[in-house]
Amino acid sequence: MRLDLNLATQPYEDVRDFLVKWGSAVALALVASIVLVWMAVSGWRQSRDVERDMSLKRQEIVRLKDAEQRAQALLNLPQNSGTRTQAALLNALFARKAFSWTQAFADLEKLMPSRVRVISIQPQLDADNQLSIALVVAADSRDKAIELLKNLEDSKHFQDARLLSEANDPEGKGTRFQLSAVYIPETLQPAPAATSGGVQ
Repeated sequence: MRLDLNLATQPYEDVRDFLVKWGSAVALALVASIVLVWMAVSGWRQSRDVERDMSLKRQEIVRLKDAEQRAQALLNLPQNSGTRTQAALLNALFARKAFSWTQAFADLEKLMPSRVRVISIQPQLDADNQLSIALVVAADSRDKAIELLKNLEDSKHFQDARLLSEANDPEGKGTRFQLSAVYIPETLQPAPAATSGGVQ
């Protein structure tokens, strides 16, 4: 019978195996720490840049509001009352001139659901000098009016579409719905961004 006895005061350990295992764990922890520190520094730099941009925008807003107040105060002077009235009149005329009945009906025709007919359409300037459309339509169901509202909201020519009221059609042809929306004519559409490279 054979017995293996270890007479050493310190039992034998595979130091190389220990170092490989724990060294790998320490290396992974170090890499993870470096990545986390880099992410934290990167996030701090980005938030600092965003805060700086926001501060610049806030300063610009304050500057523009101050300029607007000075211009408004200048317009409110008694000697400038004629200029203020003339400017308001010209702005209203420009906005009305931008309205084209032909284009408005063409735009509406593309958005109108089936079995919905236009009773009346009236453009008017709202308090913000935007061209608002008051629209009365007749439909055989409320779903058709909702569909028209959705079409108006999805259109690039109309914004802020609202259902104002509904009532029985006096002619007995379903229900009449009164809607409103801000109309944006083609001439007031934002210009597309210029592409680089020019014309070949």
